[in-house]
Amino acid sequence: MAGCKPRSSGWSGFRWIHREFLCKVPSFLIVLTCLTTPATADSYFQFTRMTPTLQQPWYFNFPYGVVVDDAGNVYIADTFNDRILKLTSDGIFIFAFGSEGSGDGQFFRPHDVAADSAGNLYVADRDNHRIQKFSRDGVFLAKWGTNGGGDGQFRRPYGVGVDSEGNVYVADTDNLRIQKFNGDGEFIAKWGVGGFGGPQDVTVDGLGNVYVADTGEHRIQKFTCAGTFLTEWGAGGGGSGDGAFLYPTGVATDQSGYIYVADSVNARVQKFTGDGDFVAKWENPGDGNGQFKTPVRIAVDGAGDVYVTDTWNPRIQKFSSEGVFKTKWGSPGGGDGEFYYPWSGAVDSGGIVYVVDSYNHRVEKFTNNGVYLSQWGSSGSGDGQFSYPTGVALDSSGYVYVVGPYQARVEKLTSEGVFVAKWGSGGTGDGQFFHAFGISVDSDDNIYVVDSENRRVQKFTNNGVFVRKWGSLGSGDGQFRYPTGIAVDGMDDVYVADNNNHRIQKFSSDGSFLTKWGTEGGGEGQFRYPAGVTVDERDFVYVADSGNHRIQKFTSDGSFVETFGTFGSEVANINNPQGLAVAAVNNVPHIYVADSSNHRLQMFMELPAPPISRSIIVAAGGAFPGNNLWSATQLCANFAYRTLTYQGFTKDTIQYVSSDLDLDLDGNGVADDVDANATNAN
Repeated sequence: MAGCKPRSSGWSGFRWIHREFLCKVPSFLIVLTCLTTPATADSYFQFTRMTPTLQQPWYFNFPYGVVVDDAGNVYIADTFNDRILKLTSDGIFIFAFGSEGSGDGQFFRPHDVAADSAGNLYVADRDNHRIQKFSRDGVFLAKWGTNGGGDGQFRRPYGVGVDSEGNVYVADTDNLRIQKFNGDGEFIAKWGVGGFGGPQDVTVDGLGNVYVADTGEHRIQKFTCAGTFLTEWGAGGGGSGDGAFLYPTGVATDQSGYIYVADSVNARVQKFTGDGDFVAKWENPGDGNGQFKTPVRIAVDGAGDVYVTDTWNPRIQKFSSEGVFKTKWGSPGGGDGEFYYPWSGAVDSGGIVYVVDSYNHRVEKFTNNGVYLSQWGSSGSGDGQFSYPTGVALDSSGYVYVVGPYQARVEKLTSEGVFVAKWGSGGTGDGQFFHAFGISVDSDDNIYVVDSENRRVQKFTNNGVFVRKWGSLGSGDGQFRYPTGIAVDGMDDVYVADNNNHRIQKFSSDGSFLTKWGTEGGGEGQFRYPAGVTVDERDFVYVADSGNHRIQKFTSDGSFVETFGTFGSEVANINNPQGLAVAAVNNVPHIYVADSSNHRLQMFMELPAPPISRSIIVAAGGAFPGNNLWSATQLCANFAYRTLTYQGFTKDTIQYVSSDLDLDLDGNGVADDVDANATNAN
């Protein structure tokens, strides 16, 4: 088998003999050979920068539960990222653990976390209907619970608390009860069946009293550690007065015995004595410092500082015990160059990037290198104001056009944000809108708007004169199910992201259907709720495949070219991309991605694809039943695989060859590469 000598910088520290690494055991041989082959694509996209850059990786996706251990470390149940984060009391990231799944140490929508005096952690793994126990370092220790209504079973447990003796209390929410266990998961007691309205949180004070956030009944209930009822406050059908609640979801106690309640729908925190006497509150709905949108959980540290998960903002806020704001951790922001759900972008002929900052109700401007320039807009319905804008486009004269689903109009502004004109109103008639989501401009400066809830595209002159419309509800050619993104190429053909049909449709400028591509799925050329679409000067089409957390590139007729991006919050990861723009910077194509749920703008540049270095592991001895040499074969093959991964190879560039040259693991008629470890099947 012909090979090439590996790069010396990539293989230092390993001994190569005649360009082959030999692992010898009796009767067979494993050979690794490094090959260089042409790239499968002509180019690839490399991350270049992002804005803003956070002090710490505070990328939360629906943060819910929070607890502080005896050492002052803060643990956060980052629910939609299916992980637990550990930070210092100053917000410095320490580590994270967990991933989506049902295996040991995996989570499916974890909603709460508690800590015992030894530093062990207990996680309410809600949609896996179980509790998992970990060391303070995130090492899995134990688990208990299955879906059901029996003792030790759960139905969507939302909350977990621990007393000073190490007993664990679980808010078994959909079973309308509290269950008590020892620290190893042995069932002790239960109470409250029929007496709760969906309890979501539970905590224990220093005297062993148990407090339950009885969410559906708008009250706090207090019990002994054996479940004997002591008192309650709130109730009365809910309210907004002092001591009343609207869906309280979190309860915590401090070392002085004060009780803090996350009064979620009232967007506030209330403080009480242990007997329910009102002490104080801090409330101010909004997204500014010290304001809340939906506070859901509370924790108190040894110094008396209070941590609140402000879930829908999404962030953690820290206060003194008197409610004085101290700091916040999170990726959304309202400052210069910060975002709160950036939605789409456009680039002018001079390389200036315009980004719709949806939840901040504004447009921000940047250089093509991400340097902040200016902003305009505020929340409202007046001229130059916006209500959750989602679409932006530019014409050849530099005018800026902005739409959003809740403003039922198109606004036209100068490049400095000076209001020029507007058109549209709510409705279904020509020139009216019901959720105008996306906007684009053709070479003659005609304006195209995706009128999402009306399931159509409308075309106007740049002065707002209605020209034509097309589309209706359905999944046939030219029909839509909530279209959200739109783009126009150099030939004035129109591309529409047909979101709920999981496809892209292409039309002529007069609305004649031309072609379509895409089905629901995660494969190449498939989509899950494509949200945005753009076209470059070469007429390549780029799609923000939001549900798959990636960008896909196609030819203008829908032939798949390449994809980049994976789910997450690390550099170059993407979480729910909603829009994108493309421009040439120094003749190099750059993609600007509105990484919406990470509240940032990421920039990628297109580079020529280098040759791919591949390695082939040849395992003689065969893969067949009864092969008693398999243990040694597996050991050497897996050692070889790990060695290669340390040198930069991946599962896409490592291939196995076995004695069964016709091996077809998935039955598709093609011999398969193997993703990772060698097995007796491959």
